[in-house]
Amino acid sequence: MPRLQRIIFDNTLEQHEAIELVKTGEGRVDLVSELSPLETLQVAESSFAKVVKNRGSLGSVFGRFNMLKVGSPWRDVRLRQAHDYWRCKAAGRAIPGRADIDPTEIPKLLPDVMLVDVVPQGRYRYRLIGTENALAQGMNATGRYLDEVLPGREYKAHVIALYDECVGSRRALYSECLFMAPDRRAPERHTKVLFMPLAGDGETVNMVFVMQVFFYIDQATRERHFIDARPYQEIAHVLL
Repeated sequence: MPRLQRIIFDNTLEQHEAIELVKTGEGRVDLVSELSPLETLQVAESSFAKVVKNRGSLGSVFGRFNMLKVGSPWRDVRLRQAHDYWRCKAAGRAIPGRADIDPTEIPKLLPDVMLVDVVPQGRYRYRLIGTENALAQGMNATGRYLDEVLPGREYKAHVIALYDECVGSRRALYSECLFMAPDRRAPERHTKVLFMPLAGDGETVNMVFVMQVFFYIDQATRERHFIDARPYQEIAHVLL
């Protein structure tokens, strides 16, 4: 009986994506667990896969390491996919360079992606802003310095400090914030951001690959991230 040499757990796929891949081809996904009754029927009808039932044994859940932990960057599939892509592009190096990032390889992520230049005197400038982020910010900040457009003195200092930490450590950094209503009674906006350093020479960080996603508790705050200076609270901070 053949022995498995290696098992790869892929947390970058949603359940429905993994099922579709196992149903329609071979090689990309070989095993999917925790099928619903409807999913079981769908897989059973495929010529590429078969359903194996294991009755009376302990149940197993595959590929959910740290995904449900509060404050984990892996709770959002887009952040998991961006980080996996960045690590893959390093190809054995400490960090990849801008030339390694190919937008055509990550079309589903592009709306939430930003590329930020690291410029002299400790400043940062938006090189590229994805459509979803540009919409959320409420203005076109492409080509502008962060210290020119970030709203509020405290929040501006906070964001620039995050970039400084990412660049100085040469490591990916995750931050999650709640933005409060002016009376501070309740949050109205929620952001999750993953900062990933890029180095053209493999050593000196000259750009940051950023994945930022927004969630709105108060829909009236959409498209105003750079317009309104709101009280904020950082609820997760992880140097990866």
